Parts: sequence; structure tokens; C-alpha cells
Amino acid sequence: MIVSIRHKGLRLLWEKGDASKLPAAQVPKLLFILDTLDTMVSLEPLASLASLRLHPLTGMYKGFWSLHVSGNYRVIFVYDEGDVYLVNYLDYH
Repeated sequence: MIVSIRHKGLRLLWEKGDASKLPAAQVPKLLFILDTLDTMVSLEPLASLASLRLHPLTGMYKGFWSLHVSGNYRVIFVYDEGDVYLVNYLDYH
């Protein structure tokens, strides 16, 4: 279950269905990712989707997991026992 979302555009999309702060071409994939994060009880559903390229991050983002959206853009999040925290949408490269 999604507990917290850092990115204002993602939060607006998730809470109000307002996609105005996000690239229109990426909204369907972002919605899919948010829906999946909200309903999953483990990381296995994400790991089985090769197109999302789930992987743990290191360095300043240690403790976060990353999902590929498009180009350099990723959704990153902290996962803890079925809960998802600090969901963010960024280019960390």
C-alpha cells in the first residue's frame, strides 16, 4: 500500500486524477506503476515485469528501489513489509 508520495505531480495524479504536472505520454505507465505499488504485498510482481527493470539503489539513494519509466526517468520508493514510502519521480542519472 502506498503510504507517502513525495513528487507533487504523482501525488496529484494518485489522489485527484490530475495529470497536469506530468508528461502526458508517461501518465499511463505511471498510473500502472502506482496501482501496482498500492496493491502489491511483495516486490515479486514488480520483479516479474522486465520492462520496469526493478533494482535496488546505492549511494545517496541506498534503501530505495527503482522502476524504469522512460529514458532516464524513474519512479523510486522505499519498500517495507508491504508498505511503500517516499514515492518519487525523477531523473537521478
